[in-house]
Amino acid sequence: TRMDYTEEPNSLPFLLSLASCAGFSVTFLCHLVFSPLLLSRIRGYRTLPENKQLYLITLLASTVQAIFASTVTGFIITTGWLGDVRVYSKSQLGFTTMQVLFGYFVADLLFCLYFPRLRNEFVVSMIFHHTTSIIGIGLGLYYQGKLMYFVVCQFISECSTPFTNLHRVLNDLKRRSGFWYWFAFYGRVIAFFLCRILVIPWHWYELLLSLADPPSSLHLRVWTCVIR
Repeated sequence: TRMDYTEEPNSLPFLLSLASCAGFSVTFLCHLVFSPLLLSRIRGYRTLPENKQLYLITLLASTVQAIFASTVTGFIITTGWLGDVRVYSKSQLGFTTMQVLFGYFVADLLFCLYFPRLRNEFVVSMIFHHTTSIIGIGLGLYYQGKLMYFVVCQFISECSTPFTNLHRVLNDLKRRSGFWYWFAFYGRVIAFFLCRILVIPWHWYELLLSLADPPSSLHLRVWTCVIR
């Protein structure tokens, strides 16, 4: 059944849910407990500059959320979990995924802002990325899952993140040879091409096809294009 967006109330509890709190809490646990314990066991980590140590600490939570997001997104796309009507489709799985990632992005952004030495050129771009992600996901949740299909499908791009993070760790530790280094390097290249470049035409085809549907209002079309 199609839903009339103009009749749906906005809802803050969709933002402040158990799933978003879980994503927030797990991220800080990774940053403050699990990542330092794991990295302290790796030879060469303690000799790195403090800003690099802090940045590597953020990569465990980044990898966990990327695996979660890309796996759930792949399941949603291949099984048609959100239905055929792209603009209006919703599901509890979609809500949970968006809420978990909303909590992750908020926690990771706060961590980056708290440590001034993290604010190098690369992290500044990450702060911009997290801020736009919070706005996009947050709007989708605040308006009770509007355009959920398109927001969730964006998460497929996270497939390249685990390879990128592993490559960054090995590169900073100067372990630039061996199986795992080249596995991360080629995995990042292939996943980036497949999940961040090759899918762009499909994303826009789905978007424009769905928004051509007469019930889609003008402000909805403009807002969706901005999010994309």
